[in-house]
Amino acid sequence: MAYFNHMSQRAITGDFVYFVTFSVQNRRWFFVTPERAKVLGQAIQTSCEMKGFALFGYCVLPNHVHVMVRPRGETVVGNAVTSPRTLERVRCENEIIITDANYLFPQRRLSSRRCGRDKQYNLSNLMQSIKGSFSRTMPKGKFWQHRSNFRLVSDQEDFNNKINYIQYNYRKMDLPEYYGRHPWVWIDHAKIDQFFNNKHVA
Repeated sequence: MAYFNHMSQRAITGDFVYFVTFSVQNRRWFFVTPERAKVLGQAIQTSCEMKGFALFGYCVLPNHVHVMVRPRGETVVGNAVTSPRTLERVRCENEIIITDANYLFPQRRLSSRRCGRDKQYNLSNLMQSIKGSFSRTMPKGKFWQHRSNFRLVSDQEDFNNKINYIQYNYRKMDLPEYYGRHPWVWIDHAKIDQFFNNKHVA
């Protein structure tokens, strides 16, 4: 079954489908205009592209955000999400090598000559990029809560439940119907169909 992972962000590695929740500091309401939601949506989509994550969907609520992503390269066998890739993650350009065995302990640094198209990022890198990109665009001081909640998606039924949650979560907060539309909600149905038909998802 899916479960909440309460480890630190840096300890989360591997090729999974993630349902991520992150919040505004002190849960204060901020994303109450389409302009603000649009800026955050652009930060999410751009960061996923830059860090090599497939983005299935997201919703922006006034004080928190839900995102469904996975590192590129997985396939689906039946209802189980699997991957041929190892857990190794390489962070380049004067950053630290992190592997499944030693991600808590910096080992050595890579020269920029060894960095390039094969550069891979983990979920922590993605979250730092999303939060940092938005904060640089709309600087608000200490804006985001430090930690995010990560839920591993277990199978197709769980996946579909999470997508429905993204689509209709605004109703739990008794928000107006426009919170169920763009720019507050974005879902890539074509990419979802590709994923569950065992096709390559870019």
